[in-house]
Amino acid sequence: MAELRIEIPEDLKRKMEKFRIDWSQVIRRMIEEEIQNLERLEEIVSRSQMTEKDAFELADLLPTLKGEGSP
Repeated sequence: MAELRIEIPEDLKRKMEKFRIDWSQVIRRMIEEEIQNLERLEEIVSRSQMTEKDAFELADLLPTLKGEGSP
């Protein structure tokens, strides 16, 4: 199995140490979920007929469609 090294702030490390959890397993699961999300997004995008120009035009319209003052 491959290894991945990450750096985290000291305060986060102290918080993690309070719990008896296999953090490797937690992080592995989170990475797997993120990869699944990205693969789904990649699949959707690959089937889309929207061009990059269309996407930018739609992005420009969003504030108008949403309503400038709406949250």
